[in-house]
Amino acid sequence: VLAKKCTEQLRQVAVCSKEQAKRTAESELESNRHRAAIRIQAAARRKTQQRRYLQLKLLVAPRIQATFHMLKCRRYYRKLLGAAITLQTQARRWIAMRRIIRVRNATLRIQKAVRFFLITSATECPEFNRYKKLNFAATCIQAKWRQHSLMWRHMRRKVAVVRIQAMVRAFLAKTKWRAKRHAALRIQVSLLRPWISMGILREKRSLVV
Repeated sequence: VLAKKCTEQLRQVAVCSKEQAKRTAESELESNRHRAAIRIQAAARRKTQQRRYLQLKLLVAPRIQATFHMLKCRRYYRKLLGAAITLQTQARRWIAMRRIIRVRNATLRIQKAVRFFLITSATECPEFNRYKKLNFAATCIQAKWRQHSLMWRHMRRKVAVVRIQAMVRAFLAKTKWRAKRHAALRIQVSLLRPWISMGILREKRSLVV
C-alpha cells in the first residue's frame, strides 16, 4: 500500500512537472511568437516608411526645389526686367529730348524767318508792326495793372497785419498794466493796513470808555 501511495505521489509530481514544463514551453513559444510578430511589424513599417521616404525624396523634394528655384529666378528676372525697362525709358527719353530740341530749334528758326519777312519785306508790314506795338502796349498795361493790384493787395494785407499786431500789443500792455495795478493796490493796502487797524482799535476803545 505504501509503495502504491509513493508511486501515485511520484506519478502526480511527474504529471504536475510535465504540465508545468508544457505551460512554460507554451508561454515561451507565445512570447517568441509575440516578439517575432513585433519584429515583423516593425520591419514592415520600416519598409513602408523607407518606401514613403524614397517617394518623397524622389518626387516631392525635386518639385519643392524646382518651385523654390522658380521663385528665386522669377525674382531675379523681375529685377532684370525693371532695370531693362528703366534703361529703355531713359534711352527713349534721351532720344525724344534730342528730337524735341531739334524740332524746337527748327520752329524757332522758322518763326524768326517769318517775323523778319513780315517786318521787312511783306506787304502787311505796317499792320504787323502796328499789331506788335499794340501787343507790346497791351502787355505793358496788363503788367502795370497786375503790379498795381498786387501792390494794393500787399498794402491791405500789411495794414491788416499791422492792426492785428497793434491790437495784440495793446492787449498785452493792458494785461501787464492791470497786473502792475493789482500789485500796487496790494502793496498799498498792506502798507496802510496797520494804520487803519490802529484807527479802528482806537474807535472801539473810545466807545468802550
